[in-house]
Formats: sequence, structure tokens, C-alpha cells
Amino acid sequence: MAMSKTVVVLPVPEIGGQRTVLEAMAMALPVIVPNDAPLVIEFAEKGGGTIVEPTPEAIRAAILKAREELPNTKGCDYIQSEMTEQHYADRIKEAL
Repeated sequence: MAMSKTVVVLPVPEIGGQRTVLEAMAMALPVIVPNDAPLVIEFAEKGGGTIVEPTPEAIRAAILKAREELPNTKGCDYIQSEMTEQHYADRIKEAL
């Protein structure tokens, strides 16, 4: 079975983009986010995403590179280890 060459690009720092990035990483897809999207940069850094200048040239170069590096297992591993019910329960306990 051939792997899809799908790459997820978040071209603008919109509200709700975090979920898109996390869902893509959970599916082991490469993620490209602009460097002016503070809500998703942390996820991209920890999950093997690519952070780029929000220019067409930088995004194009990142897409071409990401398509050669499929799948994004680091992103999938990050989601499986950090985005669990236990992880959030522990964070709530720490905050109390």
C-alpha cells in the first residue's frame, strides 16, 4: 500500500488551527505552520512539524521537503504520549 503524499499546511494563524495540527500529527502527516502562529508553534516543535516564514516561497519549499519525509512518526508519537486523558488529569492536579 502506497503512502499518501499528503501534507497539512496551516497558512495563517487562525483560531482553531491547533486542532487541525494535532489531528494531522495523530495521522502521522507532516505539518507546516507559519512562524507567526504562536498557538501551534509548540505543537509543531514537539511533534516534528516545520515552522516557516509565511511566504509562498517558504511554504512551497517546506511542502516539497515534507513530501519526501513521510510519514511524520514523531508527530504521531507525540500525540500518543502527550495528548492522553492521564496527561491532562496530571496537569490539572499540578495546577491545584
